Amino acid sequence: MKSNRLTLILLLVAALSLSQLMSQSITARIEPSYLEASPGESVDLRLIVRNLGSREIEVTGLRVYVTSEEVFFLPIRANFGEYQIPFDEPTKVAPGGEEVIHKTIEVPNVPVFGKFLLKIRVETTGGNAFSELRVDLKHSSTSIGVFLFLLLVLLLIVYALIRMLRGRLSSAGRFKRRVSKVDALLAEKERILELMRRLEEKRKEGRVGEKEYRRLKEEYERSLEEVQAKLDSYLEPFKSMLANIEQEVERLKEEREVVRAKMEVGDLSKGEGKRALKEKDKAIRSLEERARILRDRIERIERI
Repeated sequence: MKSNRLTLILLLVAALSLSQLMSQSITARIEPSYLEASPGESVDLRLIVRNLGSREIEVTGLRVYVTSEEVFFLPIRANFGEYQIPFDEPTKVAPGGEEVIHKTIEVPNVPVFGKFLLKIRVETTGGNAFSELRVDLKHSSTSIGVFLFLLLVLLLIVYALIRMLRGRLSSAGRFKRRVSKVDALLAEKERILELMRRLEEKRKEGRVGEKEYRRLKEEYERSLEEVQAKLDSYLEPFKSMLANIEQEVERLKEEREVVRAKMEVGDLSKGEGKRALKEKDKAIRSLEERARILRDRIERIERI
């Protein structure tokens, strides 16, 4: 008896599922499946809906999902949102029947151009069906403006990168990086020396025990030796750089005097001579500032 009831329940569930499946068996397609259009343009489409179920259905609206396929300046697929297209009145489709629905839609006025995929969900009382439409979106005045703006931004980024790379590869850039590394080591050296000074004070005051004092002193001395070894590795290169800079300064000063002499004898006009002297003086000041920095860092590295 119980087995018969269970069989009856299963048959009812299967029949209900089959009935729902049949009532929701819907197909849809868009014609044309490909079109070329401009932003803001109205296009006519034919939506063909076929009802393969056993009940009448009503087509109530469309929902369009827009995804980029090939868009300029956008190397990856991107979701451009979704749009609801409601129907003023539902369109009925009889069981086993087919209806052709004419719709005029406006192409979204987006400031880009390229190829897009429109996945269209056909919403009905018997379920949903899907179709696809590919759109080749032509350029507009707005998209051209956006393109030119993005191109300008790209050029500015490239220009900034080139300037940055040139700065890093130039002699001035290399000099600044070396000095920055030495300054960081000097700061660490001064920090360790200050810790050692305070350790001696606290030991004299009796606030640090002898065992802790010896342990910390060894630790600080070891750290100081490591930092000093790194600083010493810059000593000879800095001295060599300083010698080269001093030679270059002397050469520029001699050239400056030659320019003045040429101005005196009329080999150079007054305007040309002043420009040449200005360039020499600027180069001399720049090199003398580098020499000052090097002397300071050398003296601090050698200081115990």
